[in-house]
Amino acid sequence: MGNEAFKAALNYAIDRGEINSDTPVEEALSGYKGIYYELCDEKGKIICKIPQGIVAKKLEDKGFKSNPMTESETREKAVLWAKSMGYPIPNKMGGCLAFILIIIGLFAFVVPGILILLWVWYQGNQYERDMRQLVAKWVDAGKPTPGKKENLERPLEIVPEKNSEEEIEQKLKDLLSMKERKVISDEEYKEMRKKILGL
Repeated sequence: MGNEAFKAALNYAIDRGEINSDTPVEEALSGYKGIYYELCDEKGKIICKIPQGIVAKKLEDKGFKSNPMTESETREKAVLWAKSMGYPIPNKMGGCLAFILIIIGLFAFVVPGILILLWVWYQGNQYERDMRQLVAKWVDAGKPTPGKKENLERPLEIVPEKNSEEEIEQKLKDLLSMKERKVISDEEYKEMRKKILGL
């Protein structure tokens, strides 16, 4: 895979004209550094930097799979993203509390103990379902990094502005003037007056 990443980065740099095909590039000194794949010469001097995403895309186009994240890494990133977006995070019932409840239930009566055991089992399954849904939502959103509020699913709420007493008084005077000039009817006046007063 390392050899293929080197080839993909080298071909990309040549295609872009950043280096020539006869430029000496040392594979052993080239590699991933931070967010770039750096192509280096035999002295270790950086000739060209290619973003990792481009190298990964080139490898995927050739049929190579990038290293998938582990389930715990996926869940961790999904939770961080959900927190930054304001989505609810599934709660996992603590193991110690569940154990104590089961023991109390078994000492009190067997049936309540079994019911508590079933309830704890159900809560564990519910947590797993909620976590899978959260991860799926994060993946569907394009695996954004935490804090980027893109792909909003709900529109922003418009907060009505609060008017001062002077503004309300001025609006009522203007409304009364419109009624006296017969610009609006009595019914319209009453409705608009209620809106201004917030009734």
